[in-house]
This record gives sequence, C-alpha cells and structure tokens, in this order.
Amino acid sequence: MVDVRAFKGVGYNKAEIKDIEKVFAPPYDVISPQARERYYEDHEYNIIRLILGKGFPGDNSRNNRYTRAGSFLESWFAEGVLTRDKRDSVYYYVQDYSGNPPREGIEGGKKKKRRGFIALMKLEEFEKKSVLPHENTHAKPKEDRLNLLRAVRTHLSPIFSLFDDEDGIVKKMAIHLASSVPYIDVQDKEKTRHRIWRISDKKMIKMVQGAMRNKRVFIADGHHRYEVALSFRNEMRKKIGHWTGSEGFNYCLMYFTGLNGKGITILPTHRLVKGHYRFERVMGKLGRCFYISEVNTRKEMLKGMARRSMKDHRFGVYTGKGIYYILTLKNEDILEDVVKVKRSFSWKRLDVSILHNLILPAIIPSLKNEEEIISYTEDIDKAIGSVNDKACSMAFFLNPTMIQEVKDIALKAERMPHKSTFFYPKLLSGLVINKF
Repeated sequence: MVDVRAFKGVGYNKAEIKDIEKVFAPPYDVISPQARERYYEDHEYNIIRLILGKGFPGDNSRNNRYTRAGSFLESWFAEGVLTRDKRDSVYYYVQDYSGNPPREGIEGGKKKKRRGFIALMKLEEFEKKSVLPHENTHAKPKEDRLNLLRAVRTHLSPIFSLFDDEDGIVKKMAIHLASSVPYIDVQDKEKTRHRIWRISDKKMIKMVQGAMRNKRVFIADGHHRYEVALSFRNEMRKKIGHWTGSEGFNYCLMYFTGLNGKGITILPTHRLVKGHYRFERVMGKLGRCFYISEVNTRKEMLKGMARRSMKDHRFGVYTGKGIYYILTLKNEDILEDVVKVKRSFSWKRLDVSILHNLILPAIIPSLKNEEEIISYTEDIDKAIGSVNDKACSMAFFLNPTMIQEVKDIALKAERMPHKSTFFYPKLLSGLVINKF
C-alpha cells in the first residue's frame, strides 16, 4: 500500500529573496566540483550549501560540511529566508523543456512538458513490493547522504518516482488549477522552466490519497536517498523506542509522475575506457556476435545506432582520429548462452548489460577494477574530446534505456547496472523541502 500525505512544505521566502531563481540547484549527484563553485557564487542562500556543502582543512566531527548544513538551515529559518507553509498541501510540479537537451549534441528539438506532484510517502521496505527500485546503489554515496540527513533532519530534495496514472490523478490536478498562477516560476541553467502550485483543497488531497493507495511506485532517480531514508527511519525507531508511525522520519519527500506520460525522457549515460586498449584488435572476436560497420562522422554514428524496438541493440564506438563504428547485435537469442550471469533474460537484453558483459570483456582482460577503468558521461562532446585528448582510449555510446525496460526489471526485483538511466530534466532542489 502506498501511503501518500500532504504536508506543510518549507520553501524560500520570496519577500526576502529578490533573485529567487538563483537559490535552486539540481540534485547533488549531478553537480560537478566546477558547478558547485558556480552555485556557491550564484547566491549566498543557494541550496548548494545544504545539499553539497564544501569541506575545509581542519574539519572535524563537530565542524564539517554536514554540521554546517544544519547550521545554515537553522539560521535561514531564524532570518526568515526559509518559511513553512501554513496549510497541509501537495505540490503540483510542471517542467517545460526541450526533448533534445544540449548534452546530446542536438540543437533545438520538440518542446516537452512533464507533469507531476510532490508529497510525502510512507517509507516501505522493497520486500513489500509497493516501492520498487531498478538500479544498484553504492555504499559511499549512502554514507554521505546519511551523515547529511542526521545533521539536518530534513528532506532537502524529492526522490523521483513513476506510477501507472490510469486514474488521471495528475490531469485532475491540472484541471483543478487551470485558472491559478504558480507561486514559483523559474528557469534553470539548462533553460528548463519549473513551476510549482500548492494544492490545499481537502477533497483534492483525499482524492490523491485514495487513488495512490493501491499503486506501485517505481523509483526513477534517488535510490541512494530512499535507502538512506529507510536507514535513518530505523535508527530513529531504535533510538526513541516507542513510535507510532506518524513521525516525520517514517516518510520521505517524493515526486510522482505517470510512467506513460509524454513528458518522460531518459537519456543514455555513455562509457569512457581509460588505459591503453585497442578496439581494432578484438574486432574479429566481437564479429561473432555483432555486425561491425565503420562510419565517417558522429552524426552518421548516432543516426545508425538509433534503435527502433527493444530487440534492436546497437552501440556506437569512437576510437579517435575521426574513426567511428556501429556495433549491431546479430541476434539477441545468443545472449542466453554468452552472457554468463544468473539474471533474467530481461536483464541480459539491456544494452548496458550487453556492453558490460559481452563487449567490454572482449576488450579489457579483467574488469575487476571497473570503477578505475570505466568513467561515465551524458555529454557526447565530452566523451569524444576525452578520446581526442588521449585521456581515454575509446568511448562507447548507448541508446536510452526504455521505460518498459525500467518497469520490467523493477517488477522482477532485479537491479540494473550502475548508470543505466538518466531521467531528464532533473528536479530542482529547494523548491519544496520537508523539515521534520
């Protein structure tokens, strides 16, 4: 059962903040060190100081980036920079963006709109199958987020989730708000427009709660934060001994959008191979499973590798000096025999699974230290530039994971390899905060 609740959200006080669009930032895990510096410079109250604060020499257990985040949070409340809404609400959230973002190297593109809402959701273990993950997590990011949550006791960014919106919940919200003006309307650095409305009407909130009760929720983005929220909940339950289930730590801040909505965009995350490896040396070996064709330009590669269905598996390769290749799997039936892992066929047929279990092992003798050999980027220009600069020996380009693949893997209680999905655009941190 999915227990969704309205809450008194915390947000920036527009009466105190003149340049309101300068206080927001994307989720912590897509912010580079260079971008963090820019967000610090944007505004003295930018949310970056809470979600990804700087560390300094001399930091210790009593003074570090986590404790400073807690201090910033409390002082911003005291100064009136942050205020809590007076009424319990759910928050309708609309993003207007280009379907072909700049990082894909394609200018322009059809305008798209993603609609959803932000509310609290009661935390449930994955074993109960009301909340379903699809991607693996790592210990270090979870330790980082848990330290932050302990210090601030606040959900600073919503977790991104998908659900089957057969009841038209999101559409009903749009109709309810048809003649109203959003209380937040800002544009981010990638020119995505973000708009937020409060819904405090008790009938609408009750409708949302009732409709969501029998849904399954698929985590799209924020697996680490969800698992951390569960860990923190268990810590608090053990600490206080007696709990009712209604305490703030029993919930997480969640964004919900329909998984079949036209506004869903998943971008691929491409792979860069570090070290001295030559693709040409293993072409014969790869030729047993793939058709290999050489093309002259990046545009030809991207056009040639674009897949038409879940059965098409095509990969782009760049090896430097303007040399591009397209790998096309001859027949996906061979995956049962050649991908030597105990997983479902749905998992084996994922492009990222084929890349990491069939293509890369043919090139790299040992992938035991994969994190040292493989790096990731969503930016095609950056990938090609890294090969040209000899920072990497080759780049592999993937097609986006399909939404049906995400659903299939989650329903089978399996996890995709790391960096399998990049849901675009990201949700802005700071639009709505949940302080316990």
